[in-house]
Amino acid sequence: DKVRQAVCAFANDLPNHGKPGVVFVGANDDGSPSNIDITEQLLLTLADMKTDGKTVPPPTLTVEQRTLKGAPMAVVTVWPADAPPVRFDGRIWIRIGPRRSLASGQDERILNEKRRHHDHAFDTHPIRGCSLSELNRVVFESEYLPQAIAVQWAVPVAEDFHARYSAASRTYRYVLYNHPVRPALHHGRVGWFHLPLDPAAMRAAAEHLSGEHDFSAFRSSECQAKSPVRVLRNWTIEQRGAHLSFEFTANAFLHHMVRNIVGCLVYVGKGKHPPGWLAGVLASRDRRQAAPTFPPDGLYLAAVEYAPGWKLPAFSTKLIFHPEQEWA
Repeated sequence: DKVRQAVCAFANDLPNHGKPGVVFVGANDDGSPSNIDITEQLLLTLADMKTDGKTVPPPTLTVEQRTLKGAPMAVVTVWPADAPPVRFDGRIWIRIGPRRSLASGQDERILNEKRRHHDHAFDTHPIRGCSLSELNRVVFESEYLPQAIAVQWAVPVAEDFHARYSAASRTYRYVLYNHPVRPALHHGRVGWFHLPLDPAAMRAAAEHLSGEHDFSAFRSSECQAKSPVRVLRNWTIEQRGAHLSFEFTANAFLHHMVRNIVGCLVYVGKGKHPPGWLAGVLASRDRRQAAPTFPPDGLYLAAVEYAPGWKLPAFSTKLIFHPEQEWA
């Protein structure tokens, strides 16, 4: 029974070591061999502790014969239980330092909390034999995703694929409502500027940003990127009615980079600075020389491009918010 009590205590793992406990049968308390016979019947009896019903829930353990200090011993290795408390003959045994003891009421409450921590709802247990094709997308979206997220496609990917670091380029779009009266229906979905803006002047200013540059002047102080150098591959500034659409494609972006660029372009568009001013801001690599960060309303991740080798479907920019198309 002492061995069963020790097995129960190791399975409960009250100190939360998270590592297997080991019981040596054939050793004295000081570690010296007791020279008992380690027979096949003894090993079978020890192994039966897992399934004889005296210890519940059944512990996870292995039994093997080893030679230690020149003498044979039976080694019982016990793994911590996922659903404690474990009971032997209806009693909860725990390990306190080098000895075992019966659990107190507080000990039992701690073990119950450990079990609840590991418990999952029936519908959140992984089903490892299922494939992606067996996932019910409609149920998954309605039950587990917020309303702001809708799955357009899902495909298996290689183990070394990373949604962020495997991307070849990103495209961001900033939608700005340029009107004396603030937006009502589109509040929170577009940026807003009340004074008239000159799109031609803003396009002339944006020309200075094309290509590879150190974009430190447009970098947030909270940015964690290792390098401020980015390659701005393409940009467009389009006007449709009262809406302006700023679109930027680069290999990567710094924190707040798009919003800081838009803020500078608005300064140029309203006539506060000439288009060439933006070239000086870029060359200064000094965030203090640029305009304040523009609000986040109106900023959208419009596209992410991956190398053809990943075999991913193309990203559809038609799904991105276009207020000027909804109400022309």
